[in-house]
Amino acid sequence: MILDIVLGVLLVLLFLRGIYKGAIYMVFGLAKVILAIIFTPVFKGYIYEYIKDYNLWLSPNILAYIITFMIIIIIVTIIQEIFTKFVKITGLGTFDRLLGAVVGILEGVVLAFFIIIAMLYAKDYNNSLTDTLYSSKIAYNLSLYTHDINERFPEKIREKLDNFYYENKKRELKDKILNKLEIGE
Repeated sequence: MILDIVLGVLLVLLFLRGIYKGAIYMVFGLAKVILAIIFTPVFKGYIYEYIKDYNLWLSPNILAYIITFMIIIIIVTIIQEIFTKFVKITGLGTFDRLLGAVVGILEGVVLAFFIIIAMLYAKDYNNSLTDTLYSSKIAYNLSLYTHDINERFPEKIREKLDNFYYENKKRELKDKILNKLEIGE
């Protein structure tokens, strides 16, 4: 119950943030960090060549990494602003906000998924988390509907997710059988 409240509030807040900010902001916000992480090692050598001979307070290699990271963030932010202005000028702002709501919900589902993974590991050390996790309707449904994603995780995480899925699948079948018995089919 408490986990459902936390995850529900998280989903609603990210949904509202998506409506408020729009899809362009939400997507570029994530893309900035991912692109900076991917391309900083590729381009930091160029900055390093310019600063390596200076007597700096920080290692030239580290400073080149930081500067390159910031440059990539700034470039992607400028592109984000251009797209945002274009969307506003063309009158697609409402569409951007609706799509932002969808992106917000997806972001919330991903975050909820990682919270569940963390709880699956923590439950081995804290028995009360087991009850919290297994009584959550949101965790139950995420487990059942995202099972195909489990294979993309490393083996240890996949095992935890698969075990949680199979426990929930057993629970689902048990509930169906009990419902049929109550109805008298």
